[in-house]
Amino acid sequence: MQITIPAPTTYTKVEDGVYKGSDGNLYHDETVLRYRVMRKYLKPPYNSSGWSLFSSHSKQESAVDTMFDNLKEDFYDYKIVDNGEATTIKRLLY
Repeated sequence: MQITIPAPTTYTKVEDGVYKGSDGNLYHDETVLRYRVMRKYLKPPYNSSGWSLFSSHSKQESAVDTMFDNLKEDFYDYKIVDNGEATTIKRLLY
């Protein structure tokens, strides 16, 4: 079974860098750097959930090092995505 939680459609600023989503949860700004190390779970039942952000880096070499350091694990597949630039996203505050 896969549970998908839809992203809020609007955000209201609560304080500097903290926002309340239309879903009632709190979010904060997070900078995601240019080179993203993505990971995907390989074993059922979670292998159908797709890729998720594992870490982000400003330099490609550091992203490659992180990916290869973690390839020892048998549970995940890794890839590097070059986004071209850093971006800011809203991340659930927990």
